[in-house]
Amino acid sequence: MRTSFISMSGDVTVKEVIKHLHEDTSVPETLVIVGDNHKLIGVISTKDLLTVDSLAKMKDIVVDRKFVHTSMHIEEIFDLFTEYNLRSLPVVDKEKNPIGLIVIDDLLRAVEEQEE
Repeated sequence: MRTSFISMSGDVTVKEVIKHLHEDTSVPETLVIVGDNHKLIGVISTKDLLTVDSLAKMKDIVVDRKFVHTSMHIEEIFDLFTEYNLRSLPVVDKEKNPIGLIVIDDLLRAVEEQEE
C-alpha cells in the first residue's frame, strides 16, 4: 500500500484539478476523491479528466467507488482487481477515510512474494 497519494475534494471542478496537476512535478495515474468530511467518494483516472466537461465537479464524474479495508486478505484484494480489471484501489479505515492506495504493480509483487 502506498501512503503517498493525491486526494481532491469532490467539490472542485475538473478545470481546477487539471490546473493543480499542471503545477505539480509528477502527475499520478489515479486521484482519490473525498467529501467535506474527508470520507472517500471514489477514485478517477487522471487520463479520464481529458474526456469530461471541465466545469463538472469531481464528485459528479467519479464512476469507480470500490475500495478495500486494511483487514482484507491479499487474495480478496486480488480478486477485486481481476474481476473489475482495476489498476488501483483506495484503502480506507473503519470510518471510510482514505489512508492509502494499492496499485496493481505493488499487488502483483506482493502476490509473487507470498507464493515464494
